[in-house]
Amino acid sequence: MRTDLLKSVAAGLTSALFYASVLSGSFSALILVWLAPAPLFYAGLTMHVRGAIIAAAAGTLVIAVAGDPATALAYALANAVAPIILCRFALLSRSYTDENGQPYTEWYPSGFLFGVLGIIASLFVAGLVIFSLGQAEGLRGFIETFLDIDSLIAAIAQMQAQTGGAVLDEALLRAALPAIALVSLVSGWQLSMIASAALAQTIALRFGPSLRPSPTLADLQLPLWINFAFLGGILGTFLPGTLGFAGSAIAAIFALPYFFLGLSTVHVISRRLPLRPFALTVFYVFMIFFSWLILLTVGLGLTEQFAGFRQKAIAARTGQGQGD
Repeated sequence: MRTDLLKSVAAGLTSALFYASVLSGSFSALILVWLAPAPLFYAGLTMHVRGAIIAAAAGTLVIAVAGDPATALAYALANAVAPIILCRFALLSRSYTDENGQPYTEWYPSGFLFGVLGIIASLFVAGLVIFSLGQAEGLRGFIETFLDIDSLIAAIAQMQAQTGGAVLDEALLRAALPAIALVSLVSGWQLSMIASAALAQTIALRFGPSLRPSPTLADLQLPLWINFAFLGGILGTFLPGTLGFAGSAIAAIFALPYFFLGLSTVHVISRRLPLRPFALTVFYVFMIFFSWLILLTVGLGLTEQFAGFRQKAIAARTGQGQGD
């Protein structure tokens, strides 16, 4: 028990150190800040939820003492809440005996974890909406206070001039930048949680003790209610003012699970390719340079949710497993 306590505290201190590394001003520190939740996930995935809670408390306390309560609150909300909740659900399981008499343990599905993460992100957006009620333009005005729109527009114009790209309408760009910033914020936060959890699970499996096996991408199944959440976000974008602005963020939040479902579909279908590793490498490299491929993957995931391409591909390979 004492060893677990010390490990949890150490994980919290490591997370706080990652979070504070941004003060160094180096570009590499941004990666550490982005992965600040990883030690908290590790504590939760190896020492149960209490490990994540202790680690989160230790990290928050250190930042409060070394910095200020406002920074500590920001750390707790952005980095500590989600790992605690997600570890709580990730470690849920039920054991039973199958029809052949073999014991079997069923873990909380990874697709449902995407749903939980989406709910947490949506609650954060709702909190921003409430916090921005005093702003002249609501949530848009609140976001604009953190953006130097004139400098961003000048930088974009310079990049367009250097690359010879089409010149974008400045008024349209000025109107779109706050929404782009909000969508980037919530999507980046979700990806931070996913990357941190995956890294923590990888380390837990390598050095132990991992309390649950890693889910495979090919087995990803999204709950049906995500379809309605995504549709609600899209419809919300047509609402006026702050509600429409928040709707764009909700749509982006619940588009992310479809992106990973699209990746799952690509991985399953690509099993029939003779040079599969090379093909997947090319696919991911292209995704870095061509943003439209990301949207195409989201569309593929949305289609897979209803069409079931993976099941058809697996059925065509009778006798082979679903592992990735």
